[in-house]
Amino acid sequence: MDYNIHAVLCKERNFMDKIKRYVENFFKETKADKKYQMCTNEMEACKNAMTADPFRTICTLFNYGYAKGYRAAVAEMKKGGRYERHFQQTD
Repeated sequence: MDYNIHAVLCKERNFMDKIKRYVENFFKETKADKKYQMCTNEMEACKNAMTADPFRTICTLFNYGYAKGYRAAVAEMKKGGRYERHFQQTD
């Protein structure tokens, strides 16, 4: 039984490492705008919510990050920046 728990924890750790590398690689090419990052109050609220309902909190955080990223991309497109060039269609 201990072996199975160890195997599951290793898989989870490997998956989390992949997620961290994905984020790190993204920010090697993209500068984060502080306007769209989480503030301390938001992080504290998330930490507290994790004790009550961790899975729902994770889903909410993912959706929150998606929404913040969308807002950042729209703001960048309005400035005529990198995202606009990325999303333009070519004929």
